[in-house]
Amino acid sequence: STLLISMGCAASTEVAPAVPVGDEAAAANATTAAPGQVSTTDGTPVTQGGLLRVAKSADTASALPINANPAVAADSSIAKWNGISPAVIRAAAAHGPTAIGSCITKAGRVSQQEALTWAADLDAKSTSAWLAALQVGLDALWYPLITSAESALKHDGQGQGGARRPTWESLTAAEMLKLLRSTSECVRGQGSEQSSSWTYADSCMTLLALIDAIWQQRLLSSVDGSRVDDSPFVNASLQRVLSMLGIALCRTVAVEDVSTFSAKLHMWASVQRDFGLERPRLCAALDAPSKSLLLYADTVSVADSKLKLEVSRALALWDAWPQWRSSACCSLARGRSGSVKLYPRFRLLNGRLEAGEGHGPRKELFAMFGQQMLFGAAKGKLAGAVSGAVAGVGAYVAAAATIPLFPYRKEARVHWFDAAEKRSEERESMYHFAGWLIAQSVCNRSPLGVALPPLLFAKLLAGDGFKPTLRALETFDPSAAAGVRAIHKLTIEEFESLANAEVEEGQRPPTREEYEASALKQLLVDAVSWQFDALKTGFEAVFPPEALRPLSFSAEQLAVAVCGPADDDADFDLRSTFRIIEDEEIAGCPALQSALWEVLDSWSTKDKRMVLQFVTGSERRPAAWTEAISIQMPFELDAADTTSATHMLGTLPQAHTCDNMLELPNYLAALCALRGVDYTFVKTQGGLTIEKQGREEKNAK
Repeated sequence: STLLISMGCAASTEVAPAVPVGDEAAAANATTAAPGQVSTTDGTPVTQGGLLRVAKSADTASALPINANPAVAADSSIAKWNGISPAVIRAAAAHGPTAIGSCITKAGRVSQQEALTWAADLDAKSTSAWLAALQVGLDALWYPLITSAESALKHDGQGQGGARRPTWESLTAAEMLKLLRSTSECVRGQGSEQSSSWTYADSCMTLLALIDAIWQQRLLSSVDGSRVDDSPFVNASLQRVLSMLGIALCRTVAVEDVSTFSAKLHMWASVQRDFGLERPRLCAALDAPSKSLLLYADTVSVADSKLKLEVSRALALWDAWPQWRSSACCSLARGRSGSVKLYPRFRLLNGRLEAGEGHGPRKELFAMFGQQMLFGAAKGKLAGAVSGAVAGVGAYVAAAATIPLFPYRKEARVHWFDAAEKRSEERESMYHFAGWLIAQSVCNRSPLGVALPPLLFAKLLAGDGFKPTLRALETFDPSAAAGVRAIHKLTIEEFESLANAEVEEGQRPPTREEYEASALKQLLVDAVSWQFDALKTGFEAVFPPEALRPLSFSAEQLAVAVCGPADDDADFDLRSTFRIIEDEEIAGCPALQSALWEVLDSWSTKDKRMVLQFVTGSERRPAAWTEAISIQMPFELDAADTTSATHMLGTLPQAHTCDNMLELPNYLAALCALRGVDYTFVKTQGGLTIEKQGREEKNAK
């Protein structure tokens, strides 16, 4: 039986009946295959990790990427839900969407309170087993659907009868809804596109409800400062759904008309309703970039405006600050400003302004903001930059620009507020501006690209409810935590001497517990209260607590949403990082297409990052498939004119970072023109080596 890697419209995923509820023996004997990588029919890797679980029937077979360990035999120590165990769900998932849908339907729906009660009673072993099984169940439902939908978008946009089909370049939220609806019917082997609700929507909602219940328990347990690992919760198939939404909503990042954008979100709301992806349950299975997209959409739907800035690169933060203070954005930042897109123009040392103010310069600007918040301005670049600074602030810039907002704390190995910093109106305003920028980085789809500590975001999420705990201090500053913990090792006499020194005469000395609580509050709250309060005011002008709460961010996730995913020096593949959109000229010439990717794939990691910088305006990799790169060949060639061909061979590639667009001259056509080779033959027959032959016989090998 053939292993079907990519589910297409001609294949049915309904290949076997569900494993009976409670049939532990059947669950233990579920068929598994060795771990491997799944690829779609066009060779695009699906790097979800895990197993290929294969279910066979007389005429079809289905393949499913499983984000978990192999199915284990029934374990009586694992808690059940409505009579079924994780092993039963895994076995049902091995037989495809119908089987897992039947399994979940028989178990019944679950209310939010029932799910929370169930999750609260799970021990660590049961929690791990259930998370793995729930991920398997979601992938059984969503992997065939999203794979087929993505495959449809990779075609040339021509449907039956010449009707236009959506492509990655043209995809809208409305087309995404229609595509998912038609694909869901197609994958099930049914012809109608009229049904608005997916057959497995209720099953999807139930699986998400259970994941959400465990996630909420994990968030509750993190209020003491514990780090939250979201990797067992994030579903790779749903990430692909959200990356598709990102392309539909944010193909170009610009100021949105609120009413038009709200109409787009109405289409997304229909997707959520029809496919069982209702919030807040959905958010438990999403990673930071996906939640960041939803936060962006929510905020833009409130308000979206622009702020034009003229800044020098050396003093971007300090040049932008007075312009922000004098704009309407500053007064709005004391209420709720919504999204404000920044449009920078960079000022050179001679006072002139560089051309361009779109998304590429915007990403560069926010990266500068991040660097200068942590490190200040480079002293060697101050002189010329200050002389050209915005009138009236040169003196303050010269004095303050070298003082970072978050200096490096060597003992904690993090960047944090300076507790010894002198409070001033200007400095407080700078922290207010920094908090506003931290939030606007999400609205501008431009991460800061630096590492701010999760403690900052834990405090922003908790607001006035933040509790300074020893665990929080241990996570933030282990050496300081060791000092506080040492209080309990002092003798009675030593502690009494210490405690009495901290109080005025006649006051009751604190107990050890009271002394510890006071020390924690001083270290994590009081010592930097004015800086944090100012920053929080600016941040909440964009993201008030009620905007963040439905998305169920952990502190670590909010840090990634603002700062961007951690970026390392590991090699990467452009086609596994971006949605690649090729125009007809390059897609229709296999020789040219093959040569392009052979070259790009062979380059070093450093050179690939230079490509990212050139095309996108940032050398940092985005989360996989959340952005698109468009490759076009717009330059005209007169094949009969050798001068035109020579000129094209000498033309360099061009890029438009506003749209992540790379424009390439057609070097192959130019070579053909110069060497007397029929380009049409090369284009249709393929071949990577062009050979000039006789005048009567032209060929491409």
